[in-house]
Amino acid sequence: MLTVYDSDQALYDDARVEQAMRPMMKMLPYFLLNVEGVTDRADLDLTTTTKPRDFDVRRLPPNVVPQTAKSGDCGVFVIKHLECQLADIPLSNVVDDIMQHSRQKLCVDLFYQNIEP
Repeated sequence: MLTVYDSDQALYDDARVEQAMRPMMKMLPYFLLNVEGVTDRADLDLTTTTKPRDFDVRRLPPNVVPQTAKSGDCGVFVIKHLECQLADIPLSNVVDDIMQHSRQKLCVDLFYQNIEP
């Protein structure tokens, strides 16, 4: 299942989002098989065929998708959101008040990553 976090749902309808996601829905199962090197994955449904089934897509409602109030913070907001998802930290920790600090920390992290031998 691919989950689409779309904050501006008035811009595109569900059919348009599914059309845009279709290549990813087809490619991702093959990618997972090749990266993990496993040919028997229940979540890819290989029991009746050697071709994995396409992923499904769901679009979260606007009231569930985290929002940023300040224009220009969306990239940092997405990075923090992904960090929380990967670390199993509540998304309630990602708020506008921490975006400036998060932006500065990200810049410092990137700077030091590039100068290490």
